[in-house]
Amino acid sequence: MVAMVVWLLLAPAQTWSDAATFDRRPDETPLLPVEAIREMPLPEAAKGKPVRIRGVAIYVARDHLPNTNALVVQDATAGIWVPLEHVDLPDEFERGCEVEVEGRTDRGGFAPNLIATSVRVVGPGVLPEARAVSDERFFSGADTCSRVMVDGILQGYRDDDNKWLLIVERSGRRFMASVPKTLLAQDPAALVDAKLRLTGVATSNFNTRGEFMSPRVTVQLPDGVIVLEPPRSKPFDAPFVSLDLIGQFRPQPVGGHRVRTEGTVTFVNPDAFIQVQDGPVGVRVHTRTSEDVAVGDRVEIAGFLDRGRDTVGLAEAEVRRIRKGQPVEPTVITPDAIIAIIAQAQVAGLVAKPGNFDGCLIRFPAHLVEIAKTRGGGLLTLVSGESSIQASLRDPEFQRLSHVRPGSTLDVTGIIQLDRADTYKERKHWYN
Repeated sequence: MVAMVVWLLLAPAQTWSDAATFDRRPDETPLLPVEAIREMPLPEAAKGKPVRIRGVAIYVARDHLPNTNALVVQDATAGIWVPLEHVDLPDEFERGCEVEVEGRTDRGGFAPNLIATSVRVVGPGVLPEARAVSDERFFSGADTCSRVMVDGILQGYRDDDNKWLLIVERSGRRFMASVPKTLLAQDPAALVDAKLRLTGVATSNFNTRGEFMSPRVTVQLPDGVIVLEPPRSKPFDAPFVSLDLIGQFRPQPVGGHRVRTEGTVTFVNPDAFIQVQDGPVGVRVHTRTSEDVAVGDRVEIAGFLDRGRDTVGLAEAEVRRIRKGQPVEPTVITPDAIIAIIAQAQVAGLVAKPGNFDGCLIRFPAHLVEIAKTRGGGLLTLVSGESSIQASLRDPEFQRLSHVRPGSTLDVTGIIQLDRADTYKERKHWYN
């Protein structure tokens, strides 16, 4: 894991060749501003160039990640991740002191690193002022390894041993904040839907291709979590929005706050999500509550909009049963017919009527092409008309079909999930 975040430049930018002579004495490793390393082309950083930096140690990884030995060092220009592979910190070291680090540049997992060969404490330091983030930099990973201040709506939380992991929404996007339990006086459950100000060190989640995925903020000081606005309401007092309208246009956006809706349960994936439907609209709901609900139950849902899939769902939701009921009757319609409805709506730039059926319970005939066992269930490859469909089944449903041979004709009932790629040509009339 690499910590990430950038400060406003306080000194003129330097190229590698210019910076290499910065504060250098004969036969001494060049002392560089951190920004000069961060701005190296990644192939250049991978060459292991010997450099020194001087700055404040704003983050000690082992305090938050027990199996990670690294520092984040920030000077007046930027911050950088400093792995301590074979280096012991001096006895007088403490977070917030000024250090001089000598080492070699490295490509890193996302941004350039400085692999330390020695760390020397220069003296007491002053933590850099936390700067308010901009969405462009924060959500692209450009704010690397610096102290930041970021506002957002708390939508959920996870208990992670000695710390809380807060799920925060800002400008329609989510990020995670790590807060030691000793620094959060209030129960996070009482803060859900509140607007918070978080101050800490920004870090980054990235993949094995070196691509940034999402930001993360590590809070380290008692004033690192400030409640700017309390929760607007209790969960089931949130504004009601019918299921068919949760993701549609409204002149005043909800701004990351909770909404309330209701529907009939059509599918339950324990400890993960439920699928609910109201008329021709189906929605996936990722739940927090442990109340047992069953297919056919009419439920009330209080949660946050989730735009992470092709259709809007609800996340970090609380669910309660309104009444027991009968299961939803599946709509008898073929995949070909659904595709035709969607295509017509795409060309016209209109809402599909009666709906696009994504997330809805449907029934159709199909031919079995292939059957394959998976962990905890199986996959059926089906053909219906011109459409090819992958059907996922859990045990024991799959076991009952494991003897069926390819070529068989099946009567299929299930929740449809559309997998489609809209092209510019298909969407060229969508201007409003």
